[in-house]
Amino acid sequence: MALRYRRKEKGTKHRSRALGVCFILVPLLAAPLGALAFKQEDVDRVLATKQCTFCDLTGAQLSGADLSGGRLSGARLSAANLSKTSLSDSNLRNVNMRHTQLLDANLSNADLSGADLVGADLTGASLSRAKLSGADFSDANLSGTDFSEANLTGAYWVDGKKCKEGSIGECKKDPGQTENRPGKARGSHGGTRGLPGGQ
Repeated sequence: MALRYRRKEKGTKHRSRALGVCFILVPLLAAPLGALAFKQEDVDRVLATKQCTFCDLTGAQLSGADLSGGRLSGARLSAANLSKTSLSDSNLRNVNMRHTQLLDANLSNADLSGADLVGADLTGASLSRAKLSGADFSDANLSGTDFSEANLTGAYWVDGKKCKEGSIGECKKDPGQTENRPGKARGSHGGTRGLPGGQ
């Protein structure tokens, strides 16, 4: 009887350990792969040199950093935290900033041509005098965002409509425009009330 009890007790311990490992691994496996993509050495390099073209900084924590004048063209910054970060005068052409936190960020004079800002939160951010041709703001939160003197010609607004020629400081759209950017789901995130071109 004692031997049988010990075997049962041993089996229970193994099952408990296996369950413990599952509880640790499941959340990691369930997390988006991109959320664990960045390398700390790339983050350190960006903070030290303000340069990291085509780096994968997905999910990186860069809140409050001074990256003004930086060169980050083609970088992946999706789901990163760049709130209160200074990116003024930076080269951010073709960056991936999907679902990136950019609250109160300074992007004035930055070149964001062709940038993917789908679902990004730009609440209170400054994009004054920024180059935004071809940038995609669909589903982005633009509450209180400053677009003064920014070039929005050819950009895609939160509703997926393309800003026409001469869109300086606001997104001007053709009244009859019905088509959205092909291959992307559309809809406004957080609404467009009070935003230039948001009506």
